[in-house]
This record gives sequence, structure tokens and C-alpha cells, in this order.
Amino acid sequence: HATTATFTVTTPLVSSPANVTITGTLGVSTANSVLTVNPYPAPTSFTLTFAQPIIASAGTGTGTVTLDNPAPIGGFVVNLTSSNTTLAAVPASITIPAGTTSANFTTNTGTVAASTKVTIAARKTGFTSVGFKITVLPPAVTSIGLSADSIVGGNPVTGTVNIASAAPTGGLTVTLGSGKPAAATVPATVVVPAGATSVSFTVTTHGVAANTTAVLKAVTYPTPAVTKNLVVKRASFSAFSFSPSTVQGGSPSTGTVTLDGEAPPTGYLITLTSPYPAVLSVPASVTVPAGSRTATFTANTFAVPANTSVKVVARGASGAKDFRVYVNK
Repeated sequence: HATTATFTVTTPLVSSPANVTITGTLGVSTANSVLTVNPYPAPTSFTLTFAQPIIASAGTGTGTVTLDNPAPIGGFVVNLTSSNTTLAAVPASITIPAGTTSANFTTNTGTVAASTKVTIAARKTGFTSVGFKITVLPPAVTSIGLSADSIVGGNPVTGTVNIASAAPTGGLTVTLGSGKPAAATVPATVVVPAGATSVSFTVTTHGVAANTTAVLKAVTYPTPAVTKNLVVKRASFSAFSFSPSTVQGGSPSTGTVTLDGEAPPTGYLITLTSPYPAVLSVPASVTVPAGSRTATFTANTFAVPANTSVKVVARGASGAKDFRVYVNK
């Protein structure tokens, strides 16, 4: 059989030492014991930290004030200030509850055009003040939109930069870039107007020898860049014609070949064939110059005894087209 038992005594916070008599009764017998309850040592200092020292524009950060010893009865009040209340607003004070050593508060940030530091300070009379620098970042780019994910070189595409929150007064400058400027170029920067969350820009594409993927980039430093792929396709042979299409034998006609985009840097070669060179002769080939969409050539005709139809064939890398020229006597 046991002769002892244990139990827990819960003590309250006290501001000064207090003696408490604990009485035990068994039948007609009683026993007393005096328990002295002492107060916690008084706080002598506190610290200020932030879980997120770098905060995005229009974001929220959590600050923490921590005591070296638990707060006394009634709590421990610390005053808070911000070096720029527009960019980082804080409550006027924070109360650390009695018996605890820390409490949190929220900082709501404004919007900046460039990375900006703000000092948050914690003060209490009789204690050393402490401060903590937080950094407010400009709104980050969230995405790049394109009016088309692929385009024939030489045709424009509309791009849109989207940011995380409204641009500040004066607008927000976003830096743009292209990984393949020979295929697609973008402005060096664009400005999102004040209060807006997006801005459009033009992507200028160029003739390429083969389908090319250009990686477009947008960034508000020092936040990470956002990218978007644009496929710039090689131009194709799209049209073939003569003017005039009916000529008197001995008179020339002008042929025109047309691409659906710009020719690549080496040009775009198209071969020409006339089935009746004694009636209508054409050069062996014509080249659309780099950066151009069309090229012309001269077809010479000769006197014929009767009206004659000549189907001229033009062949490019993407296929062949034909056009009939009528040579009259």
C-alpha cells in the first residue's frame, strides 16, 4: 500500500512574493505547508524581428516583439513607429500579455516604384529602443500575355505585362528583353500607368531561316523575371502573279512573288519555269531580299502566230504556285 501521493499546484502571477498555506486533511488530522510564490524577474529588454524582412508592395508582414522575461500582471505595452507610414503602416502600440514573452503585429505595405527600405521601431520609456529595417519591393510581374504564341517572322504580336498590384503614382517601369533579338525584339522598358495592373507593348518579329523560339522576359528588379515563349516561323511562298496578265507578243510583263512574312537574312529563293520559253521567257529564279516580302522580275514575250496561254510555275521551299499569262498575236 502507498503512503504518499503527489498533486499539482497552479500558481497565479504575482507582483511581489506571496506566502500561500497548503492544508491537507485526513479524517481528524490536518497538516499545513507554506508555499512561497515569487514574481517573474521583471523584463529588462526586448527585441524586434520580422518573419518577412522583404515584403512586396500592397503586401503584409508580421513583426514580433520579444521580452527577455515574461510580461508582468497587466501586460507589457511597447510603442511602435514607422519611418514611412505610407509605405509600412504599423499599430501605435502592441501589448505582450501577462506571463508571456512575445506578441505579433501586422505591417501593411504601400506601393513603391523601386526597392525601398523602411525602419520599424519599438520604444518604451526606461528601455533601450530597437529598430528593424524591412524592404518594400515594387509590384512583381506575374505574367506575360501574347496575342499569338506563334507568328510568321515580319508580323507583329501584341504583348501584355501583368503585375501583382496597382502601379504607384508616376507609374511602374518594367524591363523587357528577348533571348533571340534577331527573331523578335521588344522595347527596353514599358511603364505600367499609375493605378493600373497591366500594360501592352509591341513585339516586332523578323524573317528567320528556320522556326525559332524567342524567350521574352519581363522584370521589376529585384523581383524574379517572368518569361514567355514566342515561336517565330519561317515565311512561306504565298502568292504569284503577272501584270499585265494579257500582253501583245513582244511586250514584257512583270511577275511578282509574295511571301506571308519577311524573307530570312539570306533571302528567299524562288525558281521559275516557262513551258514555252520561245513565247514567254522568265529568269531561272528570283530572290526575295532579306527583310522584304515581295520581289519582281521581267518576263519577255515574243511574236506569236496565234493567241497563246502560258502557265508559268514558281517554286519555293514551301511549295509551288502557277499563273497563266496570255500572249496575243
